[in-house]
Amino acid sequence: MKALRLLPLLGFLAFAATAGAAPEAAPVPLPALDALKEKGRLLLSDGGTWYLLDLNGGFHSGPWGLCGETIDGTWIGGKDGRFLIHGAWGWMNGVSQIDDLRVLSLEIGSGAFHPWRPSDLSLGGGPYGERPPPSDLFNGTIRRGTPVKDSQALPWVR
Repeated sequence: MKALRLLPLLGFLAFAATAGAAPEAAPVPLPALDALKEKGRLLLSDGGTWYLLDLNGGFHSGPWGLCGETIDGTWIGGKDGRFLIHGAWGWMNGVSQIDDLRVLSLEIGSGAFHPWRPSDLSLGGGPYGERPPPSDLFNGTIRRGTPVKDSQALPWVR
């Protein structure tokens, strides 16, 4: 009988111990270039497309779904989150021009890495088969410029 009287007290103590626990600290946002240097590659998404920047200057992009734009090329810059992409444009599961070279600006805001599970995503295409290579997803905001034809780009970009 005495044990039953202690039950509410034990419940209150358990609640008080967990309610007072400090929440898990949020990751500190990193500038995109610092994050790229830390992991060796930066995988991010705008919801319909994934973008992958390699530390060696490679750039790849493709759709999360079954069709969409693909880009294979290189990047330069990175200061203040501004990257300039020079690459070959294509279309997954669609008609593509041969040698459709374009230049694109990407502005990537500070963010943090979060794991993603390939099973959460629909099938997609790209240079790595159905999905980009396994990597933590960087959640920095993306501002994408309008791609311009290579012949319209500044000469130093080539």
